[in-house]
Amino acid sequence: MRVAGAWVGWGLGDHSTVDDTVRRAKSYMRRMFASYAGQLADTNVFDLEMEAAVKEMQRRLVERPMNEFRLFPGQFIIGVLDMPTQLAMGFRLPPGPTPAHRRPVIITVEGHMSNMWIGPCAAIAQQLEKEGLAWHQPIGYDSTRLPFNNKSGVDGILSILHSNEIGPPNSRRPFDDDVDVYMLGHSQGAIIVNQVWLNHLRRASGGSKLARRRDRLQRVVVFGDPYREKDADAGWWPDPPKPGTQGISDVRMVDTPPWWKTANRTGDLYTENEDNEVGLYKTSIYKIVSENQWWGGPAGMLARLMDLATPIDDVIPVIKAIMGGIMFVGNMDPHTLYNLDAPTDYIRRGLKGEPRPT
Repeated sequence: MRVAGAWVGWGLGDHSTVDDTVRRAKSYMRRMFASYAGQLADTNVFDLEMEAAVKEMQRRLVERPMNEFRLFPGQFIIGVLDMPTQLAMGFRLPPGPTPAHRRPVIITVEGHMSNMWIGPCAAIAQQLEKEGLAWHQPIGYDSTRLPFNNKSGVDGILSILHSNEIGPPNSRRPFDDDVDVYMLGHSQGAIIVNQVWLNHLRRASGGSKLARRRDRLQRVVVFGDPYREKDADAGWWPDPPKPGTQGISDVRMVDTPPWWKTANRTGDLYTENEDNEVGLYKTSIYKIVSENQWWGGPAGMLARLMDLATPIDDVIPVIKAIMGGIMFVGNMDPHTLYNLDAPTDYIRRGLKGEPRPT
């Protein structure tokens, strides 16, 4: 909407094919103001229902107690999603340094045999916390057990997502439902982040706490990802995984969202697994080591061993898989050494207001 030729904000009838502000605002209002905006249609058109909901929201924002999120009469346009309204409703953050209690939260989960403070994820989050852009919330879990105790990490993330506060006991900070969330995971930590998304956030329904957290999840980066979808890769480094390869797990991400970056290097056994018989044998080894699983699907080791009773040629992929398996305790550089400039910048751009990739 323009007044005297100047853009003032979104109003009745406004829509765009290149800017999804109205759609995102409707989604935000359905979550945050469900009693009077829960019926808004999932469209990018500022329709009559949106105008009515904005008017009611503005009325309530004017009546709020005196604080930074209040609207003041005469400083906004009734029925228009202008900047004062967007700031007061919390849809946009004010320019300049983000207020401490409104900073996004970066949840990090490091890999097997690591701790929550050391690894690529923690390094990125600590740097961005130093820049005043976010708070770092590391997840401690049982990272030494074999088979993997992924549940301890999943429970750790879910505990944070269900909480209204973050930080150490002597320095707790508010963690409101409308604060943006980022997640980073490495190796076993990547598995845990994947499981939280696949088994909990993606399935969250209605106005549940997890559904609200999911809607504020802006960007995810997973390094050395055993759940990597076939050919998915962030493309940040000059030695990406070979084409046609995928994570070593037989559970993988499906339809990887554009804002979900899986960052991997060639030569990493956990993420560069062949989509063939050799790959199935490697997956069988992985399942035994990480999950103590000897059965289940074509990757189950019992099924693999039964295959040996027929074509003798299957011995060759078994030998190759065992040789590849040596990398579990061999050269781990492709799985642990990363240039963090690109992933740090990716998260930083989001924290500075760049829209989530769609």
